[in-house]
Amino acid sequence: MAAVLLQPGLGVGSPATRHPRLVSVRGLSRPSRTCCLKALQLPPGSRGQQFGGHAAVGVGVALLLAARAAASSRSRRSACRRPSRRRSLRLRMASKGSEGVVLQSADTGGHQMEEAEQLLREFFGRESWRCEQQAVVKAVVQKQDVLVNWSTGAGKSLCYQLPAVLAWRRRRGVTVVVEPLISLMRDQVVNFNKLSSSSNAPRATFLGSGQSDASMDQRASEGEFCLVYVTPEKLTEGLLLGLEQLYKSGRLELLVMDEAACISLWGHDFRPSFRNMWWVREQYPQVPFMALSASMTEDMRRDISEQLCLRTPFVSTLPYFRANLDITCTHKEGFAKDMARVAQAVKLGEPMIVYTPMPSTAAKVARKLELLLQGQGVQVGVYTGATEKDERVRVQSAFDTGEVQVLVATVAFGMGIDKPDIRNIIHYGLPKCMEDYHQQIGRAGRDGLPSSCIMLFDNSDWKFWFGKLFTQGYENWDQDDLRHHLESAEHLHQLVVGHSCRHESILSYFGRDTEIQLLKSSSLCRCDVCLGRRGDWLGSVKPRDFFREARLVLEAVRVGQELTKGRGASKEAAVQLVSAHRKSARVGVPKTIIDRLWAVRDELPGCRRTKAYVREIFDMLYGDGYLTRQLKGNQDFRAFVWRMTDFGESALLWGRSVQLLPTKSIRKLEMEREERTEMEQAQRAYDSIKKQVLKRIPCYLAELRSSSSEVAPTDESDVWGCMTSISDAMKEYAVKAGESVSKRDNVEDEDIPTGMLAISQTQVAPDAITGTESCNESVCTLSTRFSELLQVCTTTALPAGRDLLKRQIIFQPNCCQARCGAKRARGSSTNTFACLWCSCNANPRAAVFVHGQ
Repeated sequence: MAAVLLQPGLGVGSPATRHPRLVSVRGLSRPSRTCCLKALQLPPGSRGQQFGGHAAVGVGVALLLAARAAASSRSRRSACRRPSRRRSLRLRMASKGSEGVVLQSADTGGHQMEEAEQLLREFFGRESWRCEQQAVVKAVVQKQDVLVNWSTGAGKSLCYQLPAVLAWRRRRGVTVVVEPLISLMRDQVVNFNKLSSSSNAPRATFLGSGQSDASMDQRASEGEFCLVYVTPEKLTEGLLLGLEQLYKSGRLELLVMDEAACISLWGHDFRPSFRNMWWVREQYPQVPFMALSASMTEDMRRDISEQLCLRTPFVSTLPYFRANLDITCTHKEGFAKDMARVAQAVKLGEPMIVYTPMPSTAAKVARKLELLLQGQGVQVGVYTGATEKDERVRVQSAFDTGEVQVLVATVAFGMGIDKPDIRNIIHYGLPKCMEDYHQQIGRAGRDGLPSSCIMLFDNSDWKFWFGKLFTQGYENWDQDDLRHHLESAEHLHQLVVGHSCRHESILSYFGRDTEIQLLKSSSLCRCDVCLGRRGDWLGSVKPRDFFREARLVLEAVRVGQELTKGRGASKEAAVQLVSAHRKSARVGVPKTIIDRLWAVRDELPGCRRTKAYVREIFDMLYGDGYLTRQLKGNQDFRAFVWRMTDFGESALLWGRSVQLLPTKSIRKLEMEREERTEMEQAQRAYDSIKKQVLKRIPCYLAELRSSSSEVAPTDESDVWGCMTSISDAMKEYAVKAGESVSKRDNVEDEDIPTGMLAISQTQVAPDAITGTESCNESVCTLSTRFSELLQVCTTTALPAGRDLLKRQIIFQPNCCQARCGAKRARGSSTNTFACLWCSCNANPRAAVFVHGQ
């Protein structure tokens, strides 16, 4: 198929050229890796050229959109490609032209900077420039590409907003700003539009899925707004050609890539449009680019310059160290205790953000905090990617105005939010990498006042990000970028569990050696290590000395390092070395080393020599900074080699005390066999009770929020209490559950239902439901409330409950056996309904169906 098509960046009357070209388009459904458009020059004056200047322009635009839409939906492997290092002719021409622009602008630059200083005072209300703002604004005014690498809260937004207002006043110039998050776009637009209430003042808007005004796209394309905020998906897939008229009329002033680190962080997997920003550069080669970030390493800076095709950019770098941030990293002590600690840190009038890795965790944390903060005049909000659009708008607005003081959020609220008085940033679980962590703690203390950044973590957090859910797309990454990402995750781990200065670890990762030297020579640091209170934050669980157990594991790791000549030890080999029989452990290991290990091993009781116990000690040492790990290769993302850190070697060499926080698994393994067997039986009985109760939820759900119950259940104790008050049949379950939970009291860190036996004596109304036989169709149909069911399923935390949370719940009065596997068309898709369970054998009409895709 062949059609006349204008090359990207060229158009009839465009600044670069006025000659359309014939383009052969092949395989739009499966574009090639490099490009699906092959340009062929037409002879001047030919019919094809004449045709290309008229009707075929529309056809060409349609084909270009189709090709780019196909390219954006291809596999992640092709989406993560790099732009060609060989720049096209139009980019080379634009580059030469830009040099002339800079020289020509030198004469008028002084006058424009005078106007800029006037705007700084009159429009932005600032008396003077901060740091290098003036130099950056001057470079933008002179049409240079700019790369800004400043710390959070240093005033990066002014560097493009002031030139945007200046261009708007001079020639109605439009500046397009690419942002990664809807919350960030909304925050920037609201703050900018507050600067002036005049009717003719420059205005900003944002486009994308968060915009409720359907006419905003057209108004933005017509140049009605000074600043237009968009996501990379919106720009590369929907708005790319919509800016053509502004470009040809000379009104497209500047393209800004805010939070440019996302190109390297997110562009490889779930946001491939970040790696396609070079399309915009090719489409509008004469428009200067600006990239800004507060979390940029040297490798990332090179990657960003390459992806955006920056032309000899003006680079501005400022220090990252923020002396007003008090960073503390501490172990989790169990959900209930951790939430009590967070609630204790809440002070009236001091905004707080609690970050969690997953939306489900955010909802759970918010519910618990709401319960703990009742009666204190503190409102709690939730902001995640799963939150409804209208609710996100409401919560963000309420947080900005102070109506909501505690915001529980994911990374969806993690960048660029400019609320100056946030006093506490709490991480309940580990972020994915150093860049995410640095951005999120950067929300605190932007007014310069002392603020706290608390990290609550445990050993399971390290395993979370290396599960199949997050590593399944790694094989499509560029190898250098993947290596950098994995090193970032490991560096964050060492920051959290390490025994050295937290701020120094951050500066070390971003290559700020000069700042590290200044930090060491001063007493400005406010982290828990430098203040002599490492890991101490409102905790009640005290660490214990595990020197003898830790010494055995550290010796095994050192042996592994010696045998591999420093390459590192395998975890399984180290565990096998200290837990196997003497003869089997001798294979390939010198006898002197075995004797040395066994001398240490014989000091421990038998229950502390098992593989399970040694593995747990291994994880605890890694979780407290005594061990570090590195991937064996880029194929298996769960295979590591292990080494001792300097702190681990020091503890082994000098015999220092190894203070570790005992986990519930360790406490369980240290129990006597009879106690452990009894506890395991109690746990199995408790799980069995949960399953039986969940089977009867459709029948009891209608009465769960009766007129006598004003508060929804928020933990396991409330669930069993509500169940007991509803039905005599639940009394037996509540009593058994209470007994089972009491038996595991000494090892579990969860909420322990108290007063369970007293609850079981509660008087039940005569008309209460007494069993599943009384279940009727009205109870089991859609009149049942979904919210209470989700609450119970979340609290009981059974796999079946988690399945209900992930899928659409449908109550079907027909027999589930008759409907199992049935299909029903809805719209253009076909959905399969699979029976999850029957509510009871006596009444199969009450069935729960799960909507499966």
